[in-house]
Amino acid sequence: MRKLWIWLGMPVYIVVFSFLYKHQLGSIGFFLLSLLFFKLAKNKHSKITGKEKENFYFEEKLNKP
Repeated sequence: MRKLWIWLGMPVYIVVFSFLYKHQLGSIGFFLLSLLFFKLAKNKHSKITGKEKENFYFEEKLNKP
C-alpha cells in the first residue's frame, strides 16, 4: 500500500512542483518537499513503541562503564 501511495503521489507532486516553478514559486515547492521528507523521517522513527525506547535507553545506561 505504501508503494502505491508513492507511485500515485510522486506524479502529483511533480505536477504541482512544476506549476510552482513555472510561476516562480519554487521556494514553496522546496518547502513542501522538506515537509514530506520530515514526515517520512518521523514515521520511520515513530515505529518504535515507548516501552522499547525505555528499554533501549536503560540498556545503554547499563552498558556504559
